[in-house]
Amino acid sequence: MKNHSVNVFWLFAALLLMASCEVVDLTDLHSSNSSQGSTSANAQTLRVNATATEGTISYPVTVYAFAADGSYVASQAIESASGSLSLKLDPGSYRIVALAGTDDITIEEVEGLGSKINVPSQSTTALQMGSANVTITSTPVNAYINMGYMVSGVRFTLSNVPEDATAVSVTVSNVATQMDFSGTPAGNSTTVAPLSYSVSDKVWQSDEIYLMPAKEQKTIFSINITRPDNTETYAYTYPSALVVGTPYHFRGKYTKQESQPGQEEQSGILLEGDFSAAVWDELQTIDFDFGGNDIGIAEGNEYIPSGSIWNGHVVAIADSVDEHTEDLLLYSIEEWTDVASAISTTNPNQAKSIAENYVEDDITGWDIPTKEQAKALKVLYNAGNIPSLSSLLEQVDGGAVGYWETSGDNTRYLCEDATYSYNFKPSGVVSKIPEKSKLLLFRLRLVKTVRYTYGK
Repeated sequence: MKNHSVNVFWLFAALLLMASCEVVDLTDLHSSNSSQGSTSANAQTLRVNATATEGTISYPVTVYAFAADGSYVASQAIESASGSLSLKLDPGSYRIVALAGTDDITIEEVEGLGSKINVPSQSTTALQMGSANVTITSTPVNAYINMGYMVSGVRFTLSNVPEDATAVSVTVSNVATQMDFSGTPAGNSTTVAPLSYSVSDKVWQSDEIYLMPAKEQKTIFSINITRPDNTETYAYTYPSALVVGTPYHFRGKYTKQESQPGQEEQSGILLEGDFSAAVWDELQTIDFDFGGNDIGIAEGNEYIPSGSIWNGHVVAIADSVDEHTEDLLLYSIEEWTDVASAISTTNPNQAKSIAENYVEDDITGWDIPTKEQAKALKVLYNAGNIPSLSSLLEQVDGGAVGYWETSGDNTRYLCEDATYSYNFKPSGVVSKIPEKSKLLLFRLRLVKTVRYTYGK
């Protein structure tokens, strides 16, 4: 699959050419909101020809018109690449929104741009959206529309799974379940991707599913392996939100512990154009290990606050998910100094290797902090609170957090795959490591996210 940013050029033709243009009467996908538009004598005709010049558009394409105040005006559907659309709109400014790949969505009622589109937690059809601002007047106008995927493509391949496994699935967190006609996602749910066993490749793999990422900073995958005596669940945290228009292939390795022809021509302003589907972004392949003591999911009896000790580990940040669930961000007891960044010309994989091999009381699966996590740590543990974090680390035999004493001290920590750095100075920032600093060495503390359920 390839990048899907769709450019559509709409050209108003001269009125003298209108007689040669066929207008097709199309059936609206959402009949409860079907509207051919205005019946006013001053209304102009908005016509669109839809053709896919590259890539794929999932027809029908439904086109909605919204007034300048965001209220719904009219909608119609283009059933195929050879179809066209005609709407009667009064002079004025409009927001035109096009939806494609709508097989699995539902829309209860369209009242305005803020109306909700219900999106399934996973789909086999990729939802597409495009929009443009159009001003209807009596003179020719050029308008452009940009369409793109509103979902990510995800598939899984798991290897080295125990031979006695009878079923395997992956639960994906932070999945949106709604969006509005401005393309803003809403809701937060989970979805389950079932995997099947490939005898020839000796791996468990899923079909590609499409899902809409929620507005979260990370994505948690729970890998469920059913065995004769029990079901084992392991967690893997992808440190970023999934990006729409991008296909992902997560490869995990289990590790053991140890309109119709004939409509009458209409007069008015002609708006023509092509819907052209581009291709998906470059495939992102993410390799990871699971099993052992990854401890991505845990349960307990009581709430755990930020700045506390949990089972011998430092809980730097506790983010509430719901009334019985938290995401605990553990901060590594161990600290590394003189670590090269990812742009280093001598040892660019040093920080990554440290994260992959770090084990804290048998817990594996540690990561370099993301930019967002580094910013959150700075906010919660600024200069005034550093002794608090340091005292927590000292309780579990860890060293104090580095601060700045002199200008020459190396007190910046790596984050964002070792391409950014941060410190705890109040005026300090999380910043990208410049090319001129590729020989500098930094400090490193790792983090581990645990989805913690309590009081149930």
